[in-house]
Amino acid sequence: MTPEAKARQTIDERLVAAGWSVQDMKALNLGAGVGVAVREYARVQATQVKGSDRKRQLTDLVSLVRFCLGMDDELKPFADEVDKRFQAWIWRHNAQRGTAFTPEQTDWLRLMKEHIASSCSISRGDFDYAELADKGGLQKAWGLFGKDLDGLMDEMNVELVA
Repeated sequence: MTPEAKARQTIDERLVAAGWSVQDMKALNLGAGVGVAVREYARVQATQVKGSDRKRQLTDLVSLVRFCLGMDDELKPFADEVDKRFQAWIWRHNAQRGTAFTPEQTDWLRLMKEHIASSCSISRGDFDYAELADKGGLQKAWGLFGKDLDGLMDEMNVELVA
């Protein structure tokens, strides 16, 4: 047994001992218990999985749940969906404004998008984290967007995660 297979077996055993139901994707029953863990979802239906060679993040659980509930036909990394939604959102936002975002504002919106892709949301407190703090944090973002900052974050949280 490979070290990876042994680790997977140990994880499955511990989940079962803790009361979880560990299932294969093909036989998935989300109502099987309070906790349901899906085994090796990236390998189950390779033709329906985009980006399976990329490092997975916890935010991919959002994509997994949407796929399991039949809301999406294809299992894709959450970050890819956030990128796609961001492009549509920023294009629409620029089209509706009298002037487009400045290049500096756009760079900051991309940083905020990246944070959403790894955390599922953004709020004022998140500007204390390294990536955003290193660029000037909340003070810099407020300087760029002013009173519109909170509204932009709310919009991004809804539009990019939906």
